[in-house]
Amino acid sequence: MFLAAPQEIVYSIQHSVVLEKFDRLAAALQKELSEDSLITLLDAVQFAAEKHEGQTRKDADATPYIVHPIGVCLSLWEEGGVHDVDTLVAALLHDTLEDTAATKEEIADRFGSRVSEIVSEVTNPGGLTSEESKAWQVAHAPTLSLEARLVKLADRLYNVRDLAHGPAGWSQEKIDGYYGWGQKLLDVLKGTNAQLEALLQETINNRSQIVKQ
Repeated sequence: MFLAAPQEIVYSIQHSVVLEKFDRLAAALQKELSEDSLITLLDAVQFAAEKHEGQTRKDADATPYIVHPIGVCLSLWEEGGVHDVDTLVAALLHDTLEDTAATKEEIADRFGSRVSEIVSEVTNPGGLTSEESKAWQVAHAPTLSLEARLVKLADRLYNVRDLAHGPAGWSQEKIDGYYGWGQKLLDVLKGTNAQLEALLQETINNRSQIVKQ
């Protein structure tokens, strides 16, 4: 077992914020998972880091994008109590089909067909506007597998929490609209994972209280 990032990972995972999350994830996983499963999860981190290389989050510090999938995986593990390896791997890869050159076949060859299917389920269809994409996700969410719903829920929790840091260039109206969308998605994902649902609802409610003040 190991805690440090493998030496061959030389991408944006070397960023201090990402390394902190990586170390947290590796430390948590190694307590429960077999060595083979841990290696698979860390391989998924490397794959995602390679594919998302050069991409950043929308925060003021332009944090490397890989911090997001690692954070979604951590949320599933630590807060949702989700220990299914395929679901955790899919969380690490959940944006690769939509935002990188990765293919479904590539993911299936490296991580198995189940992981590939989960990632495909949470991938938005191309050609939609931002508003069309949001509406599609809400309509599509009830049809997802349990694994895909878990990834979608943890992804939304991470992103709604991230709004507190004020995405660069976002108006208050846009931020408020994102919270509203988060509520709509939560409403159709109820019954997926009580812990994650409660945390997402609490985050949205806290925002509502601030707005009312």
